Formats: sequence, structure tokens, C-alpha cells
Amino acid sequence: GGTAAPEQDGQPQRSAAPETGAASGDRAPREAAPPQRRPVAGGGQGALPGADKQSSAAGGAAPAAFPSPRRMTATAPAPYPLGVAAGTDHAPRVASRPRPRGPAPLRAAGRNTGPERITFAAALPSPRARTPAGAMICDDPRLAGQRITQIASAGPGCGIEQPVRVTEVSGVRLSRPITVNCRLASRMADWVEESAVPAALSLGTELVALDTVASYSCRPRNNQSGAKTSEHGRGNAVDIAGFRFANGREITVLDGWRTRRDKPFLTAMHKRACGPFGTVLGPNSDRYHRNHFHFDIAEHGNGAYCR
Repeated sequence: GGTAAPEQDGQPQRSAAPETGAASGDRAPREAAPPQRRPVAGGGQGALPGADKQSSAAGGAAPAAFPSPRRMTATAPAPYPLGVAAGTDHAPRVASRPRPRGPAPLRAAGRNTGPERITFAAALPSPRARTPAGAMICDDPRLAGQRITQIASAGPGCGIEQPVRVTEVSGVRLSRPITVNCRLASRMADWVEESAVPAALSLGTELVALDTVASYSCRPRNNQSGAKTSEHGRGNAVDIAGFRFANGREITVLDGWRTRRDKPFLTAMHKRACGPFGTVLGPNSDRYHRNHFHFDIAEHGNGAYCR
């Protein structure tokens, strides 16, 4: 007479007649305390299905036990995606699934990493990738600067018919713009690109600037009265006194030529210039070139003159 309704397949079964009390001598049925659940906003949306039916069917009697959530989840049909109740906008809280482990997407990593933080070699941009310090000149993409008007001089053998003012050679800046002709500028680009830039990389850095100290000047050789006109007076020559690198290091001809640390680099620069240029003079040539390299494109009958 006063037995509790059995559960089958996780669904509570109602007794044929509502209980009005326990019979004499019978043990009173133990009422299962309903689990405390937080109400969901929105007029009961998200409540357990069947809870209202049980309350009304009991007719004021003790509320029926809520079905076990674990059992209900296991047996109830799931016409909607897991964790979403039919006809509701709110779903019961479910345990969040752990995110898959693995490398972060490149898009997310790109904010905090960059080529500059990967390797030192990658952090150094290619010289050609930089914005040139001027427009292309001499129809040579390695040269940046500007064309200037013809240079005429009253001195014998001086002047440049089509001069250019060069500010950058093969991505390497010049400390002072040089005024030369296009033949000299292109030979200089050959030497910088094929010799100076690779030599700097062998030091673990990048060549960023050349210390240029002389270019066009209508004067005799070595400024000596009575001497022949210098190649500088024709726009055929440039003087370089030093090399500057991306790591802050600077090598000068005056100080580095006789040091064990810097002389190998300077010797290589001097030797590799012999070929692109017709004349190469350094500290071993004479006292006039103890602090710089002189490069010009004069042609000699027996090949390049290098001292």
C-alpha cells in the first residue's frame, strides 16, 4: 500500500493512487530530498524536463525525487547537440573540454615573433630589401642617388659629361654622397656586392655604410704641383677610409691596417678591389694613402695596378 514507486530506465513511475499516509504498522517511506539546483533565468528555461509534471501530479503531496542527472543524460534522447536543451537558448553547464595541445597557429605567433627574433641571419634584411636613399641612377638598380648637370672645368682634363651623385651602393649607404660617372659607380657596385658585403657577413654582421672621403675634384695627383691630373678630376675615382657594420663595429684603414684583428678584413677588401678597378692604392703604396683606399677605373696596358 505505501511503497515508493520504482524507477525503470531512469524515469520515475507514479503509483496508481496518491498516497495519503502510511498504514498502521508500516514503515513510512523515505522521501528523497530533491537536489538543490540553481534556477535558470528566462521563465524556467534550462530546467530539468518532467519536473513540472511531477509536481502537479503529486497534488500537493511530497515532491517526487528528481531523476538522477547521470542516468537521465545516459538514457534521454539527444535530438540537439550535446548540452543544448530543445527549445531553449541556455544549456546546462558542462565540463569544458581541454584544448588540444600543439604549436600555436602562425597567425597568433606572428604578433610576438618575427623574423628578427628567430635567428641573427634572418634578422638582417638583404641590402636590396632596404628602401634606397634616392632614385635609381645609371639604369642600375644597385645604385641610388640623382643625376646632376654636366660638370665643366677650366682646368686641363677635368670635368664629367654625365655626372651622378651617388648616395647608396648595393644597399650600403655612403657617409658622403660621391660625384662620379656611371662607369665608376657600377664598378663600385660590383665590388660592394661581390666582395665587401660577403666579407662583412663572414664577420657575423652586415656592412651598412662606407666612409667615403673623396670623389670628384679637379686637382693634380696627390695634390702635388706639376703632377698629372688625378682621376678624381674626371669622375673616375673614389676614396674610402672605413667600413661601418650593423653591430656598431667600425674598421678604419688608418687604425686597422696594422692590427691583427682588422687587417685581414682590410687586406681582403684591397685585394678584391683589384680587378673591378684599374688602380687600387692603400697604406703600402705611399704616405699619401696611409689612411684610405684609392679606387679608380683608369686603364693600364699591363692590367690593373694594385699597391
